[in-house]
Order: sequence, then C-alpha cells, then structure tokens
Amino acid sequence: MIVLFTIDLNDRILPNVITLPGIVVGLAFSLIGPPGFRDALIGAVACSLALWGVGEAVSRALGKDALGFGDVKMVAMMGAFLGWKITLVALFLASLLGSLIGVALVAITRNRDYLIPLGSFLAIGALAASALGDPLVAWYISAGCSGNDAVTRQALHADRADRHHRRPHRASSCSPVLRFAAAARGRAPPQSRAAAWRTRC
Repeated sequence: MIVLFTIDLNDRILPNVITLPGIVVGLAFSLIGPPGFRDALIGAVACSLALWGVGEAVSRALGKDALGFGDVKMVAMMGAFLGWKITLVALFLASLLGSLIGVALVAITRNRDYLIPLGSFLAIGALAASALGDPLVAWYISAGCSGNDAVTRQALHADRADRHHRRPHRASSCSPVLRFAAAARGRAPPQSRAAAWRTRC
C-alpha cells in the first residue's frame, strides 16, 4: 500500500505489476486465513464493480474520465486482502478524505482539472480500515441493532395499549341477567358499587 501510495501520488498511475498479482495473492491467502475466501472474493468483485459503476456514472455526468481503471484494480486487491466489510470502510474513509483534500486543493490551485490521486487516498483508507475497521463495523452493527430494539419495544408497547383499550369490560353485577335471576328468587337485584355508594350517601 505504501508503494502504491507513493507511485500514484508522484506519477498518477497504479501499475498492473502490483495490483493484478496482489489480487491473486490476496485470494490465495484468504484460503488459509482471514477474512476467508468468500468474503475476499465478494470484496474483490463487488467492491471493485461498485467503484467502477460510480466512476462511470460520474464520468458520463461530467463528460470526461473521472476514474482510472487502476483504481478499480487496486480496490479489487484491497477486497481480496481485507474482505468486503473492511473494504467498504476503506472506501468510505478514502472518499471522505479525498473529497476534503480535493476541494481544498482545487480552491488553492484554482484549477478544476486538478488530478486527485485517488489511489493514494485508497491506500490511506485501507491502512486505516485494517486497523480500525473491525471496531467500526461492530459499532455500526450494534447501533443498528439497538435502534431496531427500540422500534420493536415501541411497537410492542403500542400493541399492548391497543389491546387494553379493545378489551371488553367485565359484566357489571347489575346486568339484566343478574337482575332477572334475583327477581326470580324474590330477592332485590344486586347493585353496582357506584349505586351502593350513592345509596349510602
């Protein structure tokens, strides 16, 4: 990553002699260690295709090339080594850092055609994500689960309240059936608590 960072920063190129063998080596290592072959393959294919799709869309919108294919191959190599989860974190960090520094450089140089070395930012993002990616992913997942639990608790509370309001009230001791039964036995019909209280008063 350090070599690619330096080369892209100085020459705006990411050599195939590094990225292509890097993809193969990353997938080979994933067979015997983390992140596992499946995550590595998904990272190499899906993340690189996602970056290529975004770059193609931006290129068509601007009417000029906005992304080199070397960046796509570098992301494929990152996915092979890091897996798709950590590679997504690396892409986010690289995009954030590249946007901030790119805007600052364009403002300073007053040159909108300034070529931003995306590969250098990808290298920084990959190194940062390899060190901080797992805690960030765990935090994001736990935050999402906490939010879902809160929504679930609110839904359950609303459901219990709705069932409580729809629950039929117990039959009063002064219901017509009880009054008829008391009259048949020749006794005075029972009174409800409220009626008995009014009678006492």
